[in-house]
Amino acid sequence: QALGADSLEGVWELAVPPEIVRNSPEDRHHRMVFADGWFATFLGSQRSPASRIKVEPEYTPKRISGLVAGPSGLSMKPMHGIYEVDADILQLSLVPETVARPTQFRPEQPKYKRVTGKLAEEQLDALKLFAKKATTTNAGGVDAARPDQTDATPNGISRSVEPSDPTKH
Repeated sequence: QALGADSLEGVWELAVPPEIVRNSPEDRHHRMVFADGWFATFLGSQRSPASRIKVEPEYTPKRISGLVAGPSGLSMKPMHGIYEVDADILQLSLVPETVARPTQFRPEQPKYKRVTGKLAEEQLDALKLFAKKATTTNAGGVDAARPDQTDATPNGISRSVEPSDPTKH
């Protein structure tokens, strides 16, 4: 997806009042990062398991699917939903894939602001590097379509495992 004012690609964090942000070190902010067809959350330089995503900006509202959500990689569930980017503000409404996709945003849903700066660039670069390695080696990350098809490598990073093809038995 090309970068522009309405691009999902980048680093996002919950839009909270500036006085709250000032009292919290930047490396303690939970951030969502979207890059090269992948999604991950970060706390400082610590990345959660990444998941492949599908973005469908041709729909109104725009659609997103394949996100895998869960605290620290636990209880990982494939999610889908809708999103809208207006300049540096992201509205996102996600539900488990087993639930019908939302069709509109609710007023009480939180909004996210685009984040820039050195740490944000490092987080974006880390996900892009991961995406490149995952694409070229098929290693690393969570295949959002099959989050149950993962195994851990010795360094603790999950990698996709292709499900066996029953027609080849």
